[in-house]
Amino acid sequence: MSDLEHALEFLKENIDGIHKVKEWANAMGYSSSTYFSRSIRNRFGRRPVDFLNEYEYNRIIEVLRDNPDVIFFNIALECGYANDQAMYNFVKRYKGTSLKQLKQGLKTGS
Repeated sequence: MSDLEHALEFLKENIDGIHKVKEWANAMGYSSSTYFSRSIRNRFGRRPVDFLNEYEYNRIIEVLRDNPDVIFFNIALECGYANDQAMYNFVKRYKGTSLKQLKQGLKTGS
């Protein structure tokens, strides 16, 4: 496994504590987040922020599925956000939907 493939695995395992590419690059031992970003993009054809957003969104979905009756604030804390508003802002920016709509979609299977 290459260093960059390891970086993706590391991100999957630590997504609750990594919310920025710079944090990810630093955790992987890169002194330059620009170099890290370029390396990821050259190797996988996608920007690191795309992986970060995808994994972060999938983590939220996973926690929502596992805890359908838990309030959003607790889900946000479990996913590494400061509060439910920060998680809401991410979901709204990334998918254009609200947390309530996302949760309802999971209940109905859409």
